Amino acid sequence: MVMEYLKKGLEIGIHAADLDEKKAKKLASELVAAGKLTVKEAEIFMGDVKAAARESEKRLRKTLSSRFDSKIDSYLKSKGYSTKSDTAKLKRRIKDLEAKLKKKR
Repeated sequence: MVMEYLKKGLEIGIHAADLDEKKAKKLASELVAAGKLTVKEAEIFMGDVKAAARESEKRLRKTLSSRFDSKIDSYLKSKGYSTKSDTAKLKRRIKDLEAKLKKKR
């Protein structure tokens, strides 16, 4: 269920970015037609819009991924399973203990 929400959130973000790009393209065309922008300026503007849309999509993916990971960790803990961070802590502890053991030899 959480995975479905994650997918829907990503789809919404991607769709919103696509709509913004279409609106920006229309605006750029209108400004070129009105003589307010050159074709080159419109191309630069569209490049900026696309870059901003990609950045926005990255932030959305990162936020949703973080929330998803948090929900999964909570679920696993509630069921008594170890999480990724628990496993990482144990690996570090084992590594430290192995290093101490090596020093004693």
